[in-house]
Amino acid sequence: MRTFRILLLIPLLSYAQNQAPRALIDQALLDYESEITGSQFVNDKTLNILIGDVLNQYLPNTKISTQRLSFLLDDDDNSFSLTGNFDPRLTKTSYQSFLASGGLKLKGEPTGSFYNFKDSNWAQNIGAQFKLTWFIPGTLTKNADHQISRLLKAYREKTIKNLAIEALETKPLDSQELEELIATKEAEYILKNDLYVSMYKFWVTLQGYIPLTKSSNTFTNTTDESIKSEHQFEAWEASLSINGFYKGKIFSFSFSAIPRVYQNNNILTETVKKRTFTSFEGSPEGQPALTTTDSYYYGVYEEFTSGQIKAEAASLYKDCIGLSAAVEQNFWNGYDALNWKLGIPLNLKNKDGASSIAFEIQWREFNKQHYLGISIGKAFGKFLD
Repeated sequence: MRTFRILLLIPLLSYAQNQAPRALIDQALLDYESEITGSQFVNDKTLNILIGDVLNQYLPNTKISTQRLSFLLDDDDNSFSLTGNFDPRLTKTSYQSFLASGGLKLKGEPTGSFYNFKDSNWAQNIGAQFKLTWFIPGTLTKNADHQISRLLKAYREKTIKNLAIEALETKPLDSQELEELIATKEAEYILKNDLYVSMYKFWVTLQGYIPLTKSSNTFTNTTDESIKSEHQFEAWEASLSINGFYKGKIFSFSFSAIPRVYQNNNILTETVKKRTFTSFEGSPEGQPALTTTDSYYYGVYEEFTSGQIKAEAASLYKDCIGLSAAVEQNFWNGYDALNWKLGIPLNLKNKDGASSIAFEIQWREFNKQHYLGISIGKAFGKFLD
């Protein structure tokens, strides 16, 4: 009799075990849908991911990502930066309004095409950068006759629910992790099937760069290379940018307006150049003369603070390829160069339709000299949804 009771309990226990994850998923779906307001058709978490994907497409231009980590090889100042993002929201289900970012930035030599990292002294070109970004609420629009709400609800109740069950069979997930899974999969579905008409967003970023090391440069203003002087330079800067993007079915567009103040010198403005000096040393009679060769900047060292106003715009066709342009006017303390850049941005996607890596081939004029270069941006980790 006891054995018979145990045999009866086995299917009941199995049924209860199967129902427990389903109940947890059902509750997560209800919580997720309860946060969709009447004027929207997606949850704020999904909207944050969708907007973050567009930001990644323009990473070489806007230099901002809402994923946890990003790197940028930037031809504008011959630098490599690694940036981490911090989400200050108290509740992760709210709309993402603020973003704090910080990381390291390594600068190469300021002149030449592409990146002259080979001859750079990295120990003298390391700095810390920080960003504080305020996002103005973005908007996602749809056709009035497009039953997107019904499609998304059906997709959540069937496909996403099954994916969540499979995930729970692998490892336990709490309610927040389940909501993140729902938002991520729904965003992928929207991107892959183009279930929206347009999207736009605006944001303001305060950015600063503080050198952690000082660069040292040797100057001489005579033909006698033994008469020389050492000068140290701290390349700090601060900027405030106003940014936005619009994304439609076919074309997308981003823009930035950036006032900036920074510490400058006549090496960065390229008004002094390096010269090679060869010195001869005594040698025994009948032996070749010993020589040493060194390069120094020829002229008088000058350091000053400069201001700059920059405008930049970029567009993409079907999130793949496009055109970009930028112009910057410098001012203060005698430096008034007008520099510009033209580029071809390219965006590569992964199998889920999300942006994978973005890069831009650039032709630019800097201090009346022309250079060919490339900028590359890549974001890693989860979106701060």
